[in-house]
Amino acid sequence: MDSSLVQLSPAILVTVPVIMGLTQLIKNSNFVGARYVPILCVALSVLAAFVVTDASWQQTLIQGLSVGLMSIGAFAGTRSTVQG
Repeated sequence: MDSSLVQLSPAILVTVPVIMGLTQLIKNSNFVGARYVPILCVALSVLAAFVVTDASWQQTLIQGLSVGLMSIGAFAGTRSTVQG
């Protein structure tokens, strides 16, 4: 695999807290059920990756998936730390 496919650009890393905030707002509005929030988070991250980066579509897709999974993990880790 080409190593340039797995490199994350700084612009895409900035979207992690933005995606976390958007998914939290959507979850609190009861627009989407809580069980679908991780899927929504990954979908928003892939969309944001295509908006923010100008890399090839393969690299952008991998970056979007990575950021989505980071957002889900950061949210779950924070939630479990706060709840105890």
